[in-house]
Amino acid sequence: MDIILFEIWNLQHTTYFAGKAKQESGETESVKVYYPYHPLYGRELKVIRRCRRGDKRFYVVSFFDNTNIYLPTWMTDASICQHYVVQKAPYC
Repeated sequence: MDIILFEIWNLQHTTYFAGKAKQESGETESVKVYYPYHPLYGRELKVIRRCRRGDKRFYVVSFFDNTNIYLPTWMTDASICQHYVVQKAPYC
């Protein structure tokens, strides 16, 4: 599985947008980062758009300084990220 941990993309030069992320109530969607090794772990971020690149799905989220970044959707899924455990020593 090809994992992209954290990347900042130039949003003006990509064509992979799948539309704006709005809930049925009209409110803007937000997601929480559950992947423990991500620098934004535990933060809740506002979703600007949902997009995909090939078979990979991402959220475009607004960072605290209004920078937009791509966040893989699997990093916001608690059931997937619960298998990543921070340990004192590497598992061999």
